Amino acid sequence: MKKNASNRLAAITKLAFDVIPQDPTRPEYRQGGTLGDEHKHWFRAKFFQQYRLFFRYHAPSKVIVFAWVNDEDTDLAPVVPDTVQSLS
Repeated sequence: MKKNASNRLAAITKLAFDVIPQDPTRPEYRQGGTLGDEHKHWFRAKFFQQYRLFFRYHAPSKVIVFAWVNDEDTDLAPVVPDTVQSLS
């Protein structure tokens, strides 16, 4: 578990200080409507398949604010509504 945490920290550090500052406007950081129209100003960088580093940026000020990283307990799969019925 400790090694996994170290690897995550290394990946976050690389994203935050090297990769994202090079171009925070990259299309793969955009979420589309995932969080709803009122949150389109949030961006995310994916790493290790299941993790996301969320951030915002202000181009004129050249400021990037890193807000949060999901953890291993965060469910990224879409939730199936209770109204879906089994076909069996």
